[in-house]
Amino acid sequence: MLASKISRHGVKVLSYQESWTEAPGELGELLFAIAGWVARMESQRRSERTKAGLERARLKGKKLGRQVKSLMFMPILLGGGLIRELLRLIALVAGLTVDLKLKI
Repeated sequence: MLASKISRHGVKVLSYQESWTEAPGELGELLFAIAGWVARMESQRRSERTKAGLERARLKGKKLGRQVKSLMFMPILLGGGLIRELLRLIALVAGLTVDLKLKI
């Protein structure tokens, strides 16, 4: 356990809000073990609730995850339009709004 490992090196765990962290010897180790167990259980329950919520949303037909920005591949224009079109596509991929009033 981390608390017992660091206490072997003369380091003491102190907390202003949790006075039980200063409990001596085996009682302190027991309290740290219980606190660790409670933290693991809370984490597990939170994970289970999250997964259940995602499953409910999926069953309702909601799209999950990050939305994919689709690109519409347009024909490349000739006569100076090539650079403008490439800049527009780069801005679209990067999610930027760009004013492309270029004089080419």
